[in-house]
Amino acid sequence: MTVFYCPLCWTEFREDVAQCPPCGASLHESLDKDEYAVKLVRALGHPEPTTVVRAATILGSLRERRAVRPLLALLDSNRDPYSLESAVEALGEIGDPDALEGIIDALARSYLRVRGKAAEALGKLKDDRAREALTQALHDPSGYVRACARGALVKLGHDEPVA
Repeated sequence: MTVFYCPLCWTEFREDVAQCPPCGASLHESLDKDEYAVKLVRALGHPEPTTVVRAATILGSLRERRAVRPLLALLDSNRDPYSLESAVEALGEIGDPDALEGIIDALARSYLRVRGKAAEALGKLKDDRAREALTQALHDPSGYVRACARGALVKLGHDEPVA
C-alpha cells in the first residue's frame, strides 16, 4: 500500500487526497516554486529518519545559514541518534557562531557519536568560547569523544599539552 505525506506538515495518510486533512495544504499544487534549501529545511521535520539525515547532510554541505535555527530546533526536539549526529555535523559545516551553544549542549548530554561530532563541530567553528566545554570533554567516558575533543582543541590553538 502506498503511503502519502503532506509536504508541509508531514502528516501520513494512505489515500491520494487533494487536501491535507490536518493542515489544509493543497496536495496537487506544485511546490516546485520553493527554493531547494527551503525544501530541505522543511524535510528536517519528516517522520522518516533517513530523510532527516539526508536533508541535514545536504544543508551542511551547502553551508546553508538559513538552516541553523531549524537544525538547532531539531537538536531539542528529535531523539533519533542519527538525525542528531547529522544535525550537529551540518551545524559544524555551516560554521555559524549562533550554533555554538546548541553544539556545546549536544557535547554535554547526547549520544556518544553525537558528542564526538559535536566536539568536531566546535573545532570547525574555531570559537574560543568552546574551549571550556572541549576541555571538560577530555574527561568523557568515551575514548572516541576524548580524541575528538583533543583534535578540536588543537584546531583552537590550545597551547597546553592535552591529555
